[in-house]
Amino acid sequence: MKDATPAPERWLPIRDWEGRYEASSYGRFRSIPRRTRTGVRGGGILKLFPGAQGYYMVKLWRDGKPTTKMAHRLIAQTFLGPRPDGLEIRHLNDNKLDNRLVNLVYGTRSENKLDSVRNGIHPMTRKTHCSKGHEYTPENTYWKPRKGRTPQRVCIKCTRNGIKPGAHNRNKTACKRGHEYNEVNTYTTADGRRDCRVCRRERVTPG
Repeated sequence: MKDATPAPERWLPIRDWEGRYEASSYGRFRSIPRRTRTGVRGGGILKLFPGAQGYYMVKLWRDGKPTTKMAHRLIAQTFLGPRPDGLEIRHLNDNKLDNRLVNLVYGTRSENKLDSVRNGIHPMTRKTHCSKGHEYTPENTYWKPRKGRTPQRVCIKCTRNGIKPGAHNRNKTACKRGHEYNEVNTYTTADGRRDCRVCRRERVTPG
């Protein structure tokens, strides 16, 4: 199957820099030719350089003074419009240097974190098994949403066995009285905690 033909490159004026610079849907920048007292200046593709945070930067000039901008912010602002409050710019493939329009969208912090999970670069995605040894297969994996944080990967088998992720007794094989947490003897409370069925029966048995 042949790759789809890429969309033609589009150029639009950069907001607040109209008549001086334009941004491209391919993530490039160019200056607009303009006549000065010494002749015509501008008209070339601008050189990008990596910044301290790993993003491409670009230098724009006005009145003889340079201004350094993050390239992906200029591309998003030019083609997607002003960034809505509470949202940030997502690089869909998690390549900070890929500033093509098709790779940039606005989204929440959680969506941005989920991109790293989907692309397999988040540290947690490198683990192939849960703490109980169950493999993280597509059928045995649930991604639990967490507001403002990376979604939590949950082992479905552990959940069915009453082991709540983060619970205080998730790594214990027996209750404090020595009764084994097996399938028959494990009770899951409403808040997701494990309880020993033997101990529960003894607690409710009349003295």
